[in-house]
Amino acid sequence: MGATADESLAHLPEDVEAAPAPVADPAAEEAAIEEAMRLLKAEDLDLQGRIEGVRTIVDRHPNRAEGWAALGELRMQAGSDEAALMAFERALQRDPTLHSAWYWTGILKKRGQRDLPGALEAFRQARAHGAPEAVQLNEIAVTLAQLGRMREAYRSWVEALAVSPDWGVLHANALKAALSLGMEDAARGHFESSLKAERFEDQAVLMWGDFLLRSGRKADARKAYELGLERSPESFRIRYYLATVLADEKRKDAALAHFRQVSREARVAGDRETAYIAEKGLFALEHPADLKKLVEAENLLVTVSDDPVKGRKSVEKAVGILTPLIEKHPQLWEARLFRGQGRRMLGESAHARLDFEAVLEAVPDQPNALMNMAMAYRDQRNYYKQVEFARKAVEAAPRDPTILANAGFVLLDADWCEEAAEMLARADAALPAGVQGDPLAPLADAIRTRCGP
Repeated sequence: MGATADESLAHLPEDVEAAPAPVADPAAEEAAIEEAMRLLKAEDLDLQGRIEGVRTIVDRHPNRAEGWAALGELRMQAGSDEAALMAFERALQRDPTLHSAWYWTGILKKRGQRDLPGALEAFRQARAHGAPEAVQLNEIAVTLAQLGRMREAYRSWVEALAVSPDWGVLHANALKAALSLGMEDAARGHFESSLKAERFEDQAVLMWGDFLLRSGRKADARKAYELGLERSPESFRIRYYLATVLADEKRKDAALAHFRQVSREARVAGDRETAYIAEKGLFALEHPADLKKLVEAENLLVTVSDDPVKGRKSVEKAVGILTPLIEKHPQLWEARLFRGQGRRMLGESAHARLDFEAVLEAVPDQPNALMNMAMAYRDQRNYYKQVEFARKAVEAAPRDPTILANAGFVLLDADWCEEAAEMLARADAALPAGVQGDPLAPLADAIRTRCGP
């Protein structure tokens, strides 16, 4: 039986010091390493089969760093980070100049901020041993920024730009760092340079435009978006922000034209989220009174009174506002989402599910609709379905602390204690800095009560 992708470290071949390798035929050894490289790149083949093939080669030729490095990369693809790190460490024991092993070691140590100082050293070693310089300088800068050493990070990005001035990502990263350091003139320079870069990155335009908007310079922001759109007419993200500025300036016809184009192009690109917010921009311009009703209904649901009678009346009023809106604008799935939430609060779980299902027909990975489906099934004590939809919601929004916490409650209710505790840990890690109080305390208390310490 083949090994699974999460195979334990114990199944890796022992180090050469513990089990000396037999003397190999040089020609056979080179052929084996070439086969390892082929398996590493053979993305059309089964991943587990590729791992098994390279592991067999490493078993037979444990002194070859390239084989260990290939095994490490494949284990990364399988999500076995610890095993991948061990493989890269063994590759570097055999050849400390193998820059690919240093690079991937840095990536793994940076992931989840596991070992940022170690990642920084790995990227520096990769650069010293001949890895593509701009790539390593960018990774060094990102790691320095994560360590809070922003001025050093900025210098590293500037150094990378000297090597690769046409790489737009570097301009965007340097611009962001310059803004964080209060270096507006430098940030403007990076924005202007980004427009000339062969590998253009629209994020530089979006960050500069956002900075100008937050600084109260609306006309300058519009000009920045217009310049960005001249450079990259296919960027529907830049076009969307230009449309929002035009709408704010009461230039309705121009804004409508841009919103419509964003909606079309985003849907063709499969970016449903951008398409929807563009359509919401259209809705706001074409139906301002109805948008006001939608916002009123949402506020009624969010600010429900603790008094049972008053609270029920608020929810009933919200549902009463939303129903004619849905009849008038059946494509407005947000109204269905709110009505489903209201119906659930009124104890009408079966009707609520119909609304959530309609949302998911329009937007299959809408995380709030998925989570509300989970809770509606929980209301009906359908443990299998509540767990299924809670997991789908987390998959759709893996870094949303509210989704993660609600998933924890749903999983806990179905006695999935370990997974509920995992959701608690992930929600805690995803909470933004500066959050007041302990919003996750109810989930933590519930887990202790139900599952023990």
